[in-house]
Amino acid sequence: MSIHSSLHNQANNRITHLEVYKKAITLFKTSRLLATYITDNKDIATMHTSSHGSDRYSLQMVMDSMSLAPDIAEIHTTFDMRMKRYRIRRMKRTISRIHKYCDFIEKHYGHAKDYISLLRQEIAAYRKAHANWEDNLFKNQMN
Repeated sequence: MSIHSSLHNQANNRITHLEVYKKAITLFKTSRLLATYITDNKDIATMHTSSHGSDRYSLQMVMDSMSLAPDIAEIHTTFDMRMKRYRIRRMKRTISRIHKYCDFIEKHYGHAKDYISLLRQEIAAYRKAHANWEDNLFKNQMN
């Protein structure tokens, strides 16, 4: 095994053990669960081609939630502080959109209240983990 691949594996291992990364994965899984329920078990490709509002909102919610974990990994592998800050801002906007999708789905698809409640709990847990991670990330950069 080369030194480069060894360092790459160590970095990946650290990233996947971060609390914020775990919360991002859980948020994605919960978003997908809600989308599956709302869309009557449609896959991503079917939601993409659908003209139903529930399918389009569900698709966007899943795609947005899926983008969080790769952004966390990117932040940990780049040295560019501007890029780190850009990705963090983007992640905050993404989580706000996911919350808005919950509002829309709750308003139009009240039968999914239990799933929406679960997703909102995951959003809150993610936001808390994100805030702690962001504080530590920039503290460590300063040292």
